[in-house]
Amino acid sequence: RHIGRRVNVYWDFEKQWFSGEISEVAKSVSEITGGVRAHVRYDDGESRWEKLWEMDYDLLGVSGAGPSGAVKAEVIVKQEED
Repeated sequence: RHIGRRVNVYWDFEKQWFSGEISEVAKSVSEITGGVRAHVRYDDGESRWEKLWEMDYDLLGVSGAGPSGAVKAEVIVKQEED
């Protein structure tokens, strides 16, 4: 549902925000966190799976979100087909 949406992700270890696009989402295999992983294609060419529940991020273009457009990963859930 949010595939193709722009996202800004804060990388703590680099102390910097990076912009990219969500290309795929998947439920985490961890039953403990119940989090969502998002595959992000960053504008600088890097592409990687991110555990958004562990990171600060802004999902851009979401109405009703806070002033920065931030929402939490729970809205980016792709239903897995059996």
